[in-house]
Amino acid sequence: MVQGSRGQGQSYYRAAMTPDRRSFFKRSAAVVSSLMLGDEVKWNAAAALPAKHIPDVGLSEALDSDLLRAIAVAALPESLESADLEQAVRSFERWWAAFEPNAELVHPYGGWIIPYGPEDRGPEWSEQLMKLERIAQERFEVSFARATVDQQRTILAEEISDQDASFPEPARAEHVAVALMAHYFRSVDANNRCYGVQIDKLTCRSIDTASEIPPTLSGKAL
Repeated sequence: MVQGSRGQGQSYYRAAMTPDRRSFFKRSAAVVSSLMLGDEVKWNAAAALPAKHIPDVGLSEALDSDLLRAIAVAALPESLESADLEQAVRSFERWWAAFEPNAELVHPYGGWIIPYGPEDRGPEWSEQLMKLERIAQERFEVSFARATVDQQRTILAEEISDQDASFPEPARAEHVAVALMAHYFRSVDANNRCYGVQIDKLTCRSIDTASEIPPTLSGKAL
């Protein structure tokens, strides 16, 4: 796959962070076209991301694995190779499997009100995935995973109603596609690709290497 330049990657990242997610999907084909070359790279989810459940990690059965991978193809940067997309989805699945609904959060010292985290969105998100499948079958007579990327984005643009100025915390996303996007764009990989430098945020450096400039990433811009 042809990789975009650092500037193109940052433009994609900024486009993904626009207030109107529906506009993002409508414009994304034009935005990412500069990161690609030719029709041969317009692969579909079924061909590019064979569904693979991660063994022995207790993944949530509420979220359809095939449909998550189809969303990844349509919603995440097209500069990502299929192995990168697979890793992004697996990371999301692992996060969701470990998510604890209504978890007690840290509260201010001396405070008597105990805050709690988001509720379980599994049933809602699962229904959203099934709805994407139904719409694709009714409108295009194919499964969502086998629809073209443009068809997938058209459906997602119509279904996503989040209007916040930035991505929410993944567990607070109204739509599962936004949750997947928010999870990826908060990741170490997305941060590194956005800047074109191996920053590896939230990781510790030794004293000996703390003053060194992070290495430039080659061919991994968004």
